[in-house]
Amino acid sequence: MPSLRHFILISMLFFSTAAYTQILSGSATLQLSGPATKEQSEEARSIAKEKFKVELLQWLDEQMSVRCDTSNSLQMYHFNSFVDSCVRQSKEEATFKGKALVLTYLLPYEKAESVLQSYNSYIDSLTIQTSVLLKSAYKGNNPQRIYSEGIKTLSYASARLGPAVTDPDTPEKTLVDVARAIVQEFLDKIKVVSSSTILEGKTGMEIQNPPNIKISIDSTALQAICFTGVLQNGKEIFSLYSDENGIVRFSDLKIPFVSNGTLLYANLDLGKVVGISSFIRAKDFGLQLRKSQNQSFIFKITRPVYSLQYRVSSVSTITVPPEYATDTYMKKYFRDSCYLQEASGTMQPDLLINVISQISTYNYDATEEVSLKASCQIIIEAPNLNPPRKKEIENVYEKRYERSLKLPYGLFFWEANVKLREALKSAIESL
Repeated sequence: MPSLRHFILISMLFFSTAAYTQILSGSATLQLSGPATKEQSEEARSIAKEKFKVELLQWLDEQMSVRCDTSNSLQMYHFNSFVDSCVRQSKEEATFKGKALVLTYLLPYEKAESVLQSYNSYIDSLTIQTSVLLKSAYKGNNPQRIYSEGIKTLSYASARLGPAVTDPDTPEKTLVDVARAIVQEFLDKIKVVSSSTILEGKTGMEIQNPPNIKISIDSTALQAICFTGVLQNGKEIFSLYSDENGIVRFSDLKIPFVSNGTLLYANLDLGKVVGISSFIRAKDFGLQLRKSQNQSFIFKITRPVYSLQYRVSSVSTITVPPEYATDTYMKKYFRDSCYLQEASGTMQPDLLINVISQISTYNYDATEEVSLKASCQIIIEAPNLNPPRKKEIENVYEKRYERSLKLPYGLFFWEANVKLREALKSAIESL
């Protein structure tokens, strides 16, 4: 029969082991064909960080009784800042297992709690500072400051991981509620008007007769108010600010690659007040836009005319499939995805596109690999722009395979085609 001392030793070992396992972690495994490159190491860190984030969400919920609304883009933006703080305080371990890189982030619960306390203390300080400025602006009826300090207060208060901070002046209320009431009153008073709802022109070129948006409150123009343009598919294409006259001007914008009749939404972007690059919806701040502050536009597009010279050669025994060797599929892509029309008859091209592609193969003896490479030279000229413009780029797509494997030519050419199309579209957009 074990002695009492033996029982105590076993118990101490058990609790010591349990405490040791109280660690948050996130791990990534990346297969390598040689020494890990800087890009591969960063990719492993990114994957490990995403898994670490999931662990943090679960730890906050189960251990700290803090729940994050993962559907709220504002809360998740701030939560990612907390994740970054935790990653900086964690231990990074990198090991190699055969041809695989295993990278792991490790952070004990106790250290995570310390990071959480420091994070919340910093957030509380910002919230209280901006709320004081907000109340002062509200008392002085300064709409410009009400907007900026109000959004800051709401943003910082939303960043807190835990119970909301109470208002020192009215303890029965939180600073979130006080700020939201003031900003909502402001939003209900502002007036937003567009000079036109039509965005007319050629794809990839500047808008003809560009409209503008005017924003004001009680006939006073509002400056530095941001609107972000969002297409029907959710892609953001611009962020523009009102000038000293309260006007958002579309004069320098280009028509994106969309079909005729596509809608564009110019949305009031509150997140830009606190430097958030991606668009944050007003409802994620707990606010409502009840006075049609967001504006809608429709594209009226004339397809630009193009001419294409497309040549493909192979410096090896590789047979290039017709979907890559000929321009038929490229022309279909220009028509369906870039909304261009091919020149015919006496039509003068807006774009002169020249693509020269070379297919090659190479043996890497050190790693016992063979590579397939598609090297493309792209030259695009736009003679009708003022001034005329020209774009030249090199697009190289290389894929390595183990020498013992049968080379997947079909998959390689499909991937190379995708990369070439993306490069062409990006080059045209950048003119």
